[in-house]
Amino acid sequence: MRKLPKFPINNENDLKLFWKIASLETKSRKMLSNRHLKSFSWADWYALEDDIAELYAQTSQLQAIVEKIADRLESY
Repeated sequence: MRKLPKFPINNENDLKLFWKIASLETKSRKMLSNRHLKSFSWADWYALEDDIAELYAQTSQLQAIVEKIADRLESY
């Protein structure tokens, strides 16, 4: 189970993303702990996980990795 987000905070945007991701992951853990209730919706939980993944993709570290890959593909 995930705890707090783990990525380097390089700028102010990363700090904002850290807090957004942390709050969504807390919500995700709470939802998952109630998965045995009838009112639990796997669709809502997966949508929340997609939102978390989207925020991770906006961090400067992952953007730098994507830029490196794009540069390598252009060089071939």
